[in-house]
Amino acid sequence: MQKLKQLVKISSKENFYKLRNLWEIRCNSIDKSFKVTWLFYRHISWTAKNRTLREIVERLSSVGLIEKISEKWKLIQTRNNIEIENFNYYKSYKIKLKIEKIDFFIILAEKNNWNIILISIFLNYLE
Repeated sequence: MQKLKQLVKISSKENFYKLRNLWEIRCNSIDKSFKVTWLFYRHISWTAKNRTLREIVERLSSVGLIEKISEKWKLIQTRNNIEIENFNYYKSYKIKLKIEKIDFFIILAEKNNWNIILISIFLNYLE
């Protein structure tokens, strides 16, 4: 299992760098673009506390899907004035996409200067 974890780490980091190099990714459900920062990678990475190995591998494995399907996400929740990882944000967006029997979610956060960044990705298996 440790070798699988290492492989997923390496692969996800490469996908993360590709996303960072794009600078901005268009999200049609909020009609805006968002940026990928180190905050996103740190939030889903293996150093996060209180996450099972399975959850870490799932999140890291999902990084490669963000660019491909960002235009198809559906907005399901908006919250105002939130705090994430000791940063205050003007607004957050929870966006969902169902692929086969898996619900994928991304969290975007908008700063007061109108920049939107990717915070996290997680998934839920439908039984």
